[in-house]
Amino acid sequence: MSKADKQSKGTACTQAKSMFQNVRNTTQLFAVLLSALLLGLGVYYFNILFVLGALLAALFAGRVFCGWICPNGAWIDHGVSRFSRYRKLPGILNHRWFGYGFTFVFLTAFAFVHWNVQGSAWVWLVPIGMMGVQVSLATILGGLYHPRSFCSHICPWGVLGALIGKKGRYQMRIDTSCKSCHTCARQCPLGGILEPAIAQVKDRKEPAQVSTSCMRCMRCVGACPTNALQFGVHEDASKQVKGQEHPAVQSG
Repeated sequence: MSKADKQSKGTACTQAKSMFQNVRNTTQLFAVLLSALLLGLGVYYFNILFVLGALLAALFAGRVFCGWICPNGAWIDHGVSRFSRYRKLPGILNHRWFGYGFTFVFLTAFAFVHWNVQGSAWVWLVPIGMMGVQVSLATILGGLYHPRSFCSHICPWGVLGALIGKKGRYQMRIDTSCKSCHTCARQCPLGGILEPAIAQVKDRKEPAQVSTSCMRCMRCVGACPTNALQFGVHEDASKQVKGQEHPAVQSG
């Protein structure tokens, strides 16, 4: 490839990255404003509707809601990331079974309160309490460790979305044009999502599906210098790397 071709491809990647992130920033802002509006109007269960929408979207495209719409994710990306220490989570917290366990406990507590609390207390304990717990945990973990630590491992809706997304028609994959430069991995806000697939492409010389914990933010797509990352329907894509549907977060 000539120097001019390389420069042209680099410019195209930069433009793609800018376009994806501008659109993503807009959708995140819209979700935050919509949440504030609904909360002001007294529609306290709006976050439950958001969750249902997120899980429905996961059936087709994985955790796209997490990357593009989630108000908590917007707070993390534009707020928590500014004071995050960008460190790896402690051992037990970055294990997928911790996420499964927390999800079970969270949903059990949610169901118990939902069916046993009535009136105004329900409003404060179910929709608002649920939001408060998640935002608080996301802020604390994001500040102490990697910004999206909560999203990658602990968020119940993210855990469920990753599991449901395994059957989704639209997947992220890395094809054989990958040069294992890890430029995409350094751009990933979750950390540890792309590395297993990169290694599989290098070892097997065949396309590899990225972990369904990927939240489809497209930062990796815009960063890749060889356009090796593709999001869509891939009938010939290799199976996802076993055990990587809920991988460990790496330090930034």
